[in-house]
Amino acid sequence: MAKQPYTPEEAVEILKKKGTIVTVEQAKAILSAMRHLAKLTIEQAFKENNFDEKYRTVKRRRRGNLIN
Repeated sequence: MAKQPYTPEEAVEILKKKGTIVTVEQAKAILSAMRHLAKLTIEQAFKENNFDEKYRTVKRRRRGNLIN
């Protein structure tokens, strides 16, 4: 299993600095939900098969070659 970017304890401290008080158990749930949403977002992008086209559009915009 890959190391998670933030531990629940780190999340508690980060949120505390921003004025949000949570328990370690709440931080575990928050991190779990965030990972789940990130996974769903990535899966959806690939599932829609629009990822490559969206990427190409962004590249063309950056080069100034996008034709409307």
